Formats: sequence, C-alpha cells, structure tokens
Amino acid sequence: MVAQFKLIVNPKYICVVCDENERVVAFGLCLPGIGEAVQKSGGKLTLGCLLRLLKVIKKPRVIDLALVGILPEYRKSGLSAFMLIILSRMLDGGVEYMETNLNLESNVAIQATWKHFENIQHKRRRSYIKKLS
Repeated sequence: MVAQFKLIVNPKYICVVCDENERVVAFGLCLPGIGEAVQKSGGKLTLGCLLRLLKVIKKPRVIDLALVGILPEYRKSGLSAFMLIILSRMLDGGVEYMETNLNLESNVAIQATWKHFENIQHKRRRSYIKKLS
C-alpha cells in the first residue's frame, strides 16, 4: 500500500513516538491536500492537472491528516494531542491549513483535542439509528 502513495508521501510529514524500549506506541501520517489541484480539471488527470499535482506535492498549502494510530494502553493519556502538536510544528511555513478526516460530532474526546488549535468546524458528520420493525 505504501508503494501506491510513494509519490505524495513526504518523510517530513510522518511522526513516530516510541516508548523507553524503542517500541512504536504511536504514529501520524500527513499527506499534501491534492483536492484543489484535481478539482480544477473536473477530476480528470490531464497534463495541467499533473503539473498542478506536482506543484502541490512539492509545496502544499493544505495538509490532510491521513492516519493517526495509538496503542490502546496509551489512549486517553494526551498522546494524541501531543502528536498533533508535533505534526503541526513539523510543517513548513507554506502550509496554511491542516484538514482532518471525518470526526463524529458527538465524539467528545476528539472534539476536545482540537481545543489546542485555532480551528473552524466547516464539516459535520452525524450517525442516526432507525429501528426497523
């Protein structure tokens, strides 16, 4: 799977946290936001789109938080907030925004994580349950 993303994965956007025994307990992966570059060509991979993609990959304006993983015994220890702070400080001066994946609106733990950042909630995700009789 890594080979498929080799073109857009930049090692400076990867964060790994190890414990005292050098065991990986958490990691974070960010990818350049390629949405605008692809959107301008209507989702088609044209030569212009490819050039825009290469430019965005080289110097991204938006970073997507692709994947954050933490071992279960280290959850609720503040490690996720710590990792997000590290990831945000690793970004160079050209990055203006960090975009998250979908977060449930009722997930209090993840919503509390964003209090450490200047954030704007511009998307909402809800789940509804309807019992079928």
